[in-house]
Amino acid sequence: MYILFILGCLISIHLLKIPTEVFLIKIGVDDILASLIAGTLPVTIITVISIWFIRSKQYIRELIDITSFKTKKFPFVIISILLFGIVAINSYNSLPELNVVIKFFFLTKYILAGISEELVFRVIILFYFLDLLKGKKIKAVLISSLIFGLMHFINYFKVWDFELVFSQVIFAFAMGCFFAGLFLKTENIYAVALIHILFNLGFTNHEELIPVEDTISIMEQSRTIDSHITGWVIFGILLLTGLLLSKSANFSFSKHPMK
Repeated sequence: MYILFILGCLISIHLLKIPTEVFLIKIGVDDILASLIAGTLPVTIITVISIWFIRSKQYIRELIDITSFKTKKFPFVIISILLFGIVAINSYNSLPELNVVIKFFFLTKYILAGISEELVFRVIILFYFLDLLKGKKIKAVLISSLIFGLMHFINYFKVWDFELVFSQVIFAFAMGCFFAGLFLKTENIYAVALIHILFNLGFTNHEELIPVEDTISIMEQSRTIDSHITGWVIFGILLLTGLLLSKSANFSFSKHPMK
């Protein structure tokens, strides 16, 4: 079953990040650059594997044809891109000054992370469950998003903080529902991938560029009552929006049969 192969590759490749980072540091690479290179390697491999897999599937090749974009949904996508874009720019401008090499790997990592995750979870895995569940959109969205969320447990091996990682898993599940709903509504993975990239740049802590003591401080701040309330509100908005988009999407799985 190819879905297990894809997930197995995903987990195995991401687990290479830590030993790769340790190796680079041992040979004298700067800590920040080593972390960025080690983070860029897995998403690059996953992107290549995803593209190879997609090119072998006719139904996906037809799906990601950019001309299939539904122009009547264009305003909604533009609003999303503008909102996420503003946050991404503000977040990027607040980062420490970066040299050219670090900036290259920083942008490459977050761009490829958005692309690879959309190709894997919103195209390959979502379509697998749409086929398995006979086109039942809500169930397929929930299951694929749950898998997307659970994959973030891999981060535990980096921060060793279950509470923090569990909150990431919950939030990633909601984001998965939002991205899946947007994908089904627009039937265009390019727009969704762009929004995902902007989200990564705008809402991720970018821990590779932040001193350890500041990272710990951010983690502690995320445990305050106000932060929890805000987090659950955002979670609810993303989850509800994703499910509503999925339900209202004029998406017929018969248009994109598995082949």
